[in-house]
Amino acid sequence: MLVIDESTIFCTDPEGFPGLRRIADLVMEDVSLVTGARPDCVNVQEATGKVVYFGTLGESEWLDMLNARDDFDFKEVRGKKEVFGFWTVENPSRGISEALIIVGSDRLGTIYGLFHLSEILGLSPLVRAFGVLPRRRPRVELGPWVNYAAAAPSSALRGLSVPGPLEEDAAWAVVERLLRQRGNLLEVRVGDGTGSVQEAVPAEVLKWAKDCGVCVKAASEDAVRIDAALATHLPELWSRMTDALEKGPEVEFVLETDQDMMPEPGISFFLDLASDRKKLGGRDASVTARYTWEWLKRQFGPALQAKELSRLDQMLKESTRLVERWRQSDDAALGGPETAAEIRRESERCKQVLESVNNITNTLAEDASAAHAFVRLMEEPLVAAVSGIASMLEEASGRILPHRVILSRAETDAYVWTDALRPDVGSIPFEIAGPEGEAFSFRIQSGCPWIQFSVTEGQSSSPVRIVAAIDRSGISGRSEGVFVVMDASGNAVTVQIPVYCPTPSDESDCFWENDDVVSVDASHFSRAIPSGNSVLEILAPFGPLGSAIKAFPTFADYSGQPLHSLPCAEYEFYVKEAGPRKVRFLLSSQCDANRMGFSLGRGPVQVASETVFDDVCGIRALEATFDCPAGRNLLRVYALTPGTVFLRFLVRRADAPAPLTCAGPAESYFHRSVDLG
Repeated sequence: MLVIDESTIFCTDPEGFPGLRRIADLVMEDVSLVTGARPDCVNVQEATGKVVYFGTLGESEWLDMLNARDDFDFKEVRGKKEVFGFWTVENPSRGISEALIIVGSDRLGTIYGLFHLSEILGLSPLVRAFGVLPRRRPRVELGPWVNYAAAAPSSALRGLSVPGPLEEDAAWAVVERLLRQRGNLLEVRVGDGTGSVQEAVPAEVLKWAKDCGVCVKAASEDAVRIDAALATHLPELWSRMTDALEKGPEVEFVLETDQDMMPEPGISFFLDLASDRKKLGGRDASVTARYTWEWLKRQFGPALQAKELSRLDQMLKESTRLVERWRQSDDAALGGPETAAEIRRESERCKQVLESVNNITNTLAEDASAAHAFVRLMEEPLVAAVSGIASMLEEASGRILPHRVILSRAETDAYVWTDALRPDVGSIPFEIAGPEGEAFSFRIQSGCPWIQFSVTEGQSSSPVRIVAAIDRSGISGRSEGVFVVMDASGNAVTVQIPVYCPTPSDESDCFWENDDVVSVDASHFSRAIPSGNSVLEILAPFGPLGSAIKAFPTFADYSGQPLHSLPCAEYEFYVKEAGPRKVRFLLSSQCDANRMGFSLGRGPVQVASETVFDDVCGIRALEATFDCPAGRNLLRVYALTPGTVFLRFLVRRADAPAPLTCAGPAESYFHRSVDLG
């Protein structure tokens, strides 16, 4: 067992690549952040005691000497590209009692191996970029468990695209950041595209990076290019990258960044997935949530207790959900909320996130380094994003009003609020208001035993928010409640609340139509039917609606196959009346699909290909019309394109108005047979 402490030294070959010393200096500084003591670095011939050796096959006489012995074999590394290995050994040569030997197949492999040691010691790749410090320990024990031969990176080229020209310090920083996470590509965007890399990158940095094996070049059209905004949506970033990686390792990934858009943990996830598909790829989108948790522990674990770290994780998940759902849109109404209740709910969540950010900032106040890192990594981007969402919701509240009773002589018609016809609605919030700008008094009267009000009388000069609670325990089937709101002047407004509670004769285990619409999330199918090796898998978390289903494998060939033989998902829904219906399929705008297949019952497969809108809050909408019988219906939805990412479908009466927003109304009530007890 090798112990890293104040007596450990680093060593390498005098004839080795001089540029490695710069990386070794960074790693030795990393060691000092953990142990408090910075190791020395000497030539391997002068080394004694316990050492950390680093070198590159083909550039090291010492490694050649070891390799000539029967007890050393570097076959896991030799002949490969950008690969490193770790070996802990005793007495590898005269004077050295214990050694951790870091061997690279090439120069980049050796550099990646050195930074892997920093990772083992608990260092974050953001240690210098954001001042993220590790937990202090006087000694770190490295047992046989560190013996490891890395697999070759999953992609040929992977890196960042940054605007040029770069100052020297900025250039060194971005190259270090790349190398700490096994990146090997630096793309520099120069002006209008006519400038050269030589003009945009300091000569010393450019020469050193190229000597190490880093590809430094201008923008390329051959790469899979990913906008920095997508890096704020990890599941969609994961989906886009795993699709490309399924085609083979010769892919080139570039994440476009700038000084104002350096999203974390998105950049870290991008670089890690591009280098290690086996660890982060596959078909399970929840790997992104696990990655976020591990990322938080690495950045803030040394400064926060477990309970506080868990709160931070929950806060980041909620803020991520908000950012996923409420993306910027050129059409504020189409990309905005559907109802006043949704505005209130999401506004409250924005408030909770901002309060959580403030609480964690206060918790870290006494740890200057952790506080600084938190502000830059989390507080500044989250507060900006969530505050922007809160402002959007506030603006939407001016055009999407809640149920409102206006006490005025002009108000003579009765209100009818149909919310409670959904059996899962337990309360109806509403407002009482007087003539604009005038004070008013009010009193609520009702003989309905199953409606209870949070407030029944009062005085105010501004709208009063009240909640009508619905007690369904004594209701079966349809019923109707009535209440009257009166003021001191004798003005009275009547409100009718129809309510429905399921009965034993109702259709069960299906989604119910409400307000002429059936809305169903794609992941809530009753059955998924594969086709050969093509299957539909649930992705969660994912996208603006929280989940999706995706057709795997994404490289399958559907050409020539009958539509009814393609992978499909089944959904069951209930409508009261027969008639023409429009079906709208909501897809992720990140996938290539521009048509969906569907069939009703045993009917033929029809194709929805009319694009209603594209890339509104990350959603593409396709629509078609069909005849729908009354009662229970079975809808089969077919993926006609490999890699299709399906979010939700909406079925509405053909003469009903289109949904107000890109996501449509909330998912319909699903009546389970067990609901009746």
